[in-house]
Amino acid sequence: MNLSIKSKLIIILLIGCISVVISGALGLVGMKSSDKEIETIYNENLINVVQITHIMSLMRDNRIQLLLALQHDPKNPDLVKRHDHPLTMHTDQVMKNIEEITKTWEEYLKARQTPEEKKVTDDFTEKRGKFVKEGLLPTREALLAGNFDQAGLLTLTKVNPLFAPANEVAQKMLESEKQQAKQSYVDAEDHYKTTMAAVTAAIIISILVSVILGFMVIRSISTAAESLIKASGAMANGDLTQRVRLASKDELGT
Repeated sequence: MNLSIKSKLIIILLIGCISVVISGALGLVGMKSSDKEIETIYNENLINVVQITHIMSLMRDNRIQLLLALQHDPKNPDLVKRHDHPLTMHTDQVMKNIEEITKTWEEYLKARQTPEEKKVTDDFTEKRGKFVKEGLLPTREALLAGNFDQAGLLTLTKVNPLFAPANEVAQKMLESEKQQAKQSYVDAEDHYKTTMAAVTAAIIISILVSVILGFMVIRSISTAAESLIKASGAMANGDLTQRVRLASKDELGT
């Protein structure tokens, strides 16, 4: 290594600095990628799960509201006495739930969908539409008109049967979102492990290179110094025939 001691030390220092920069860059890139994957899980999966869960909850509540409204039937005065509110409290809540579901569903549909996912969402739109138009709305109108017998019949023949397939599709979407979130988490974890392995390898390699170069520099300096010390000691004792032959072209060699 025909370099000056100063140059050798600078090289070792540069290698150490470069290794730190590389390790840091790998770590930052990995963190940014992991943050992006976590953001994807939140934006594309977690929010969707919340939206679907909210929709399913409101759909169930609509059934409950209609059943509670049926208890306002004047034919059952004992049940009517238990309600200190008008019938419209339940029927109005049904409409509010329908509007909230529609709004939430429109937000859900704004997300990017695969062709397979679109088939499922189209299926839910159709089944939920039947549940509302053929079940909820006619039953609500019958209740408001005071036709409790008709409302009860519609509940049994329309509301309940139409709720089941719509809820089943919603459950399917919910499970799909959960699986996607789980897969995204696994991918993010694998990417994190890969990044950590790369950073660890970069650190180990930089340490090995620095140690090897440092050992070579120390050895060249110590070998030359020992030769000079031995020769100078002999010269101090009067032996002027001593010669020190150093192959290096650094300061000690000169």
